[in-house]
Amino acid sequence: MRVPSPTTVQRRVIPRAFTLVELLVVVAVVGLLMALMLPALVVSVESARCAKCASNLRQIGMSIIQYCDLHDGAFPQTTHDADIDQAWIYKLAGYMENIDSIRICPSDRRGGERLNASMTSYVMNSYVTDGSLTETVLNRNRLNGLAHTILSFELTDRANRDVSEFDDHVHSYEWFTASNIRKKRVLTAMRGELSLDRHFQSSHFLYADGHAVLIPMITIGTWCDTPIEFVKPDQAPQYGGNH
Repeated sequence: MRVPSPTTVQRRVIPRAFTLVELLVVVAVVGLLMALMLPALVVSVESARCAKCASNLRQIGMSIIQYCDLHDGAFPQTTHDADIDQAWIYKLAGYMENIDSIRICPSDRRGGERLNASMTSYVMNSYVTDGSLTETVLNRNRLNGLAHTILSFELTDRANRDVSEFDDHVHSYEWFTASNIRKKRVLTAMRGELSLDRHFQSSHFLYADGHAVLIPMITIGTWCDTPIEFVKPDQAPQYGGNH
């Protein structure tokens, strides 16, 4: 009987290891799969943040309606008023369960700063808060078209703009100046104060009837080129986006 040599026994017992080429192939395949999955993961995460932002604004909208009902239709004041030292959203604290959970958009890059500064990612339209403007409607009961009046926008999160205690409202009356209209710079003026491309090149707008809608920046640009100042009370066009 032939006895196998030690070398033969060793070859049968020791498992065959991966070669360097095989390892490189495995690494390449894993890397390719991750590269294919990463964009989908990013989109999924941003979709969830976008949905949370919309939910925030819907809750804020319902709270504003309750506030107005108990204050003879008056909208909550902003820090634009000399005697107001707190963001408008805190006037709604008694009408929602947890104000800190909804006052910051999860996609706001300055969200942490605003949270610590007791501010918000959402700003009120000056045409419903600034009593010095002739076109202002400070009372919800006096609006002719609740679904055509924008109450709130998403505040810009540009790094060159400091987080301020006055960042609870925007100066929408400065967007449609004669110069901006003539030079077609209305959209640029808006972008100086608002984040119009935060969610897939879109942003949320809150209307006086309580609904929030995601509107693409390209649509806002089209509105800016029309003669209608859509940020004024009762002037905002309807949009068939996600409510």
